[in-house]
Amino acid sequence: MTDQELQRYRDPSWFVEDAEIMRMASEAHQDDNDFVQPGTLYRQVMTPTDRDHLVDNIVGHLSQGVERVIQERAVKTTGRKWIPT
Repeated sequence: MTDQELQRYRDPSWFVEDAEIMRMASEAHQDDNDFVQPGTLYRQVMTPTDRDHLVDNIVGHLSQGVERVIQERAVKTTGRKWIPT
């Protein structure tokens, strides 16, 4: 990814009066990240048909005028973390 793309698509940061805004659980635990719950849903709750529909929907939406850098980021961000191990 080029420096320009990194700048354009960087993760947002939010600041209020020089303080960073953060979402935090009252007590941190091992499942406090953005991938545990969707990964569990994908691996343990969804049927193979549900998984196929989800993938078809994601691919369909990402193929409709979405820039290549966003497509690559979506695959790198979610693809590896949801795949059963």
